[in-house]
Amino acid sequence: MDEEPHSANKRNKREDAPSPQRQNDAERIIAAVEQSRDAILRGHHADRDQNERDNQRSRNIAWATFIGVCVYASLTLLQYCNMQESLKHTKDALRITERAYVNFGFADGKFMRLLPLEVNKPIVVAVHLQNSGRLPATRVVINYGISRPIKPGMTETLQPSPFHHGSSCDPRKDVLSKHPDWVESIIPANAVETRYLFVPTHKLSSADIDTIKKLGSEIAVVGFVEYCDGFDRVQCMSFCASYKDDARKDFVPCLRGITDYCPLGFGPPEQK
Repeated sequence: MDEEPHSANKRNKREDAPSPQRQNDAERIIAAVEQSRDAILRGHHADRDQNERDNQRSRNIAWATFIGVCVYASLTLLQYCNMQESLKHTKDALRITERAYVNFGFADGKFMRLLPLEVNKPIVVAVHLQNSGRLPATRVVINYGISRPIKPGMTETLQPSPFHHGSSCDPRKDVLSKHPDWVESIIPANAVETRYLFVPTHKLSSADIDTIKKLGSEIAVVGFVEYCDGFDRVQCMSFCASYKDDARKDFVPCLRGITDYCPLGFGPPEQK
């Protein structure tokens, strides 16, 4: 009777104890779970690393694109500046070679011509303006004064009207009604125009003519020639010449002569 309960207990213990097969299955399951976990973690880490590499690659591409755009923009700006500078030099060269150039020319071998002095008439000096440029000279104006001797060592300068300097090549910007004596003309390229300089309000008497002849006919003209050069710029030329009543019977330039500019304070205003 006592052996049967003991045997039953042994059987129960054997039944409760895990069998080697079950233990192996549990270990395989745990190992499989751990492998799956490790695989998931490795995949997650691989994805994260790949994302970081992709992001870094994208950042590198973005920076490379930005740098490329900056370099391209810099090169384009430099090229534009060079083109503008080249265009400016081309315009300057074109203006120098093609613009109108007005100077005094000769006619019949004379630089200027003094018309015969007559009673009740003013002193008249004929000048010859020549345009040696390739474009017409427009708004050609002469501001001048005529000097004549009145006694030894003393002269009188006659001026037809106050000087009026052109400030623009657009005639609409000048109030011409304020300058009734204003005379302007157009001189075509390679053409010569004769202008007559005189002061209509100062007429000579017989005594004036005798004095002028007695003092060697020292008549002088001084002034400025202003004109537009075809490129919307007002040019100015200053001149001074005196008559020589000798074998030459002609005007010769004064000491300062003829210059292709006007002294500061004379002529048209500064232009940019």
